[in-house]
Amino acid sequence: MCVQLKWVTGPCYPRIRANTLVKLQETNVVALFASEKKVLLGKIKKRSWNTPDQQKEIFTKLADQDLKIGEVLWMLSDPDRMVRQYVSRIIINQKMPGAAAAVLKEMKDASGATRSYLLTIIPKLEDPDTFPRVDALMNSRDARDRDTAVEVLLAHPTDRVKPYLLNLLENENRDYRYRALQKLIGERADGEKLARDILDLIRKMAEDKDERIRVRCVQILAEQPDVASADLFLERVLHEEYNVKTAIIKQLESFMEHEELGMVDRLLPLLSQDDDMLRSMALSLTVKYSDPVEIIRK
Repeated sequence: MCVQLKWVTGPCYPRIRANTLVKLQETNVVALFASEKKVLLGKIKKRSWNTPDQQKEIFTKLADQDLKIGEVLWMLSDPDRMVRQYVSRIIINQKMPGAAAAVLKEMKDASGATRSYLLTIIPKLEDPDTFPRVDALMNSRDARDRDTAVEVLLAHPTDRVKPYLLNLLENENRDYRYRALQKLIGERADGEKLARDILDLIRKMAEDKDERIRVRCVQILAEQPDVASADLFLERVLHEEYNVKTAIIKQLESFMEHEELGMVDRLLPLLSQDDDMLRSMALSLTVKYSDPVEIIRK
């Protein structure tokens, strides 16, 4: 296809092809926008506003610019809460390439409220590069990198990071295991029951090396009494250390209220234990939830 070129002529300049002139005009427009972006960023750095409305106007105009994460990243650590909120919205809405990597890098030297704020931003970015970066941090030799990876995972909704949480339950770091457990059971609506696979995991963790985790597992399992947990409690109470044993004894009463579990008959063998605490608990609960005469007969 042939295109006839028109020529632009004039007394003060040589002939210029029309399409060349258009390109020159486009270049000027790009330069104009680039200049406007530079002006807006400069105003933010200099705090060139006197009222909240003026500040909002500057950020509204900035949101229309084609921005790179490196140009605005510094604002996420700004002491002005509104600056942080405005720029966060811009970064999230524009889905800037490299945003997750940049924010994670910024977190490395951040602390306190700044670090906490950066953590809240990462899940909202929905950057596909986030989890590969987290994997790399988790495999780092630097404990601070691993801590950052765990913090980032815990900042996400449970349904988005469940496989990672399940892996953390087997991590050698007991604090990671405990925090992953808390995350798995924490985001529930009132009255919502735990799924069977999660209950099975918690029963397994009830034999964790960390006493704090074992106590927490006892508390969680007592929320949904069933035969498997009843068997576990009565087996563990014979061998546990004082704090976990006390936690089990405290929670067993919630099992007594479920007649289908047959807890009275399950507790009777404990009356012959050498442990005064177990004998006292078994006698107290069986008498309370059954006919004392029938207990004596049995």
